[in-house]
Amino acid sequence: MTSPDHATAGADSLSAVRLVSRDPARLAAFYREALGVPLKDEAHGDTDPHFGCSFGGLHFAIHPTSNFEQVGEPRTGSVTLAFNIPDAEAAAAIQAAGHRVEYAPKDLGWCVMTAVRDPDGNYIELTQFPRR
Repeated sequence: MTSPDHATAGADSLSAVRLVSRDPARLAAFYREALGVPLKDEAHGDTDPHFGCSFGGLHFAIHPTSNFEQVGEPRTGSVTLAFNIPDAEAAAAIQAAGHRVEYAPKDLGWCVMTAVRDPDGNYIELTQFPRR
């Protein structure tokens, strides 16, 4: 059974897994050396430099805590989820259903992104990629 929130957002897959670290370079070195994850330096939009790559069909990234200071979380050791959705404007319907929206959809050039909190307070990003 599909919940009304799922039907509204239209999420069809995860788009990213992000680790937040006080020492992202050290953590990225571990993932590169111990696991062979092809992390590269990234800097885009208004984020501080971080590490990322395409991995297993999604974006895997390691961010400094500074990239998440505005939301008060996640803290070190947290993982954020990002779901692909067809329309980032769905955040309005999510908010109307009584869920907390962190920020209005913003165009980052490579995607349109917004974020919500789940009922446990977890930070969830909703990502709309350009149609191909």
